[in-house]
Amino acid sequence: LGSAASELKLPSVGFGTAFYPEDHFRGSPEEHIVNQAVEEALRSGIRLFDCANQYTSQCHVGAALERAMQQGLVRREELVIVTKLASFDCQASVEAGLSRALSELRLDYVDILMPHIPTPVEAWGWFEDAIDAGRARFLGVSNYDQLGVGAIPAFQELLQVARIKPAVHEFELHPLLQNREMVDFCRREGIQILSYSPLGAPHKVDKYIRGVQGVIGSGEAGL
Repeated sequence: LGSAASELKLPSVGFGTAFYPEDHFRGSPEEHIVNQAVEEALRSGIRLFDCANQYTSQCHVGAALERAMQQGLVRREELVIVTKLASFDCQASVEAGLSRALSELRLDYVDILMPHIPTPVEAWGWFEDAIDAGRARFLGVSNYDQLGVGAIPAFQELLQVARIKPAVHEFELHPLLQNREMVDFCRREGIQILSYSPLGAPHKVDKYIRGVQGVIGSGEAGL
């Protein structure tokens, strides 16, 4: 099931499934909102869904995708399903975390498995085992940019020991947070970029505006 990193074909647009605080004030249960959103995304042509064990929506996404496949709205081979594990301290915990994700998503395998945090090099082999077991097609990493000045050296250290190279790096990327150094590094290494909040996270817009104002000295009206 595992494939070479170069074989990964990422859709140009994906669907993030994290629930932010403002999403809980829409007057409907989370399950209803997620089910409706996933169906509308599929009907709009979306085929990549970005999930995680930390997301309360993951089980609802799985139910919605299962129903869509049963109804013939989409085939499994058309989908690119990402899941992320945030808590792991041994091989068994990675296996358990992935088992939970597969159960919630109602799938036999995920297309991309990644740690939700920058990964200690000694832990990478635990994720590689998921490829060997046929429970994931590709591996990815996420949020290395959050390491600041140590981000690139830490990423390089991982690549030096990796038997299975990460095919993708997921991190926040949009016009107000361009992170050109990390983008250039990933391109040089042949690692695809999966950007989250590509239009700017709704709950962070005020922070970005204040940052831009501090740089250019402009009031909000000038932006």
